[in-house]
Amino acid sequence: GGNVVTGFHTDGSWEMEGDDDKVYYRPVQFLVGGTWITASSV
Repeated sequence: GGNVVTGFHTDGSWEMEGDDDKVYYRPVQFLVGGTWITASSV
């Protein structure tokens, strides 16, 4: 078992404010019925 990064998206802009150490991200690909679907609105 394990995780595999199959894709990612970044606009090159990371905003770090105050003590906010959270990492914000959104999935680009979704596993649906055994098929990887790429999100169109990233």
